[in-house]
Amino acid sequence: MPKVFKGSNATLAISSADNLPFLIEGFSIVNKMAGANVVNVYLISGIYNICIAPLNNSLASGVMYESVRPVLMLALEQIKVQSGGNIDYLFTLSNINP
Repeated sequence: MPKVFKGSNATLAISSADNLPFLIEGFSIVNKMAGANVVNVYLISGIYNICIAPLNNSLASGVMYESVRPVLMLALEQIKVQSGGNIDYLFTLSNINP
């Protein structure tokens, strides 16, 4: 069964660090602000932030960014979603070590 990381955020959201590797099957981010909003999505790997979506992605009001590109998340890595305002986000993950 897939795991999800979802929520509504005003500026920053960070997922939990799991002891298992996961595959991010895809994710979507929706701008809930009345104006444009800049959003960045990273994998936190040790001391590094690895960008997994366009850097400084500007979304107009009500616009959704969706990625269906699979991304491997190693054990203890975390997802970091950073925005300039209110967004909704949904990540679908599957355990690659059942």
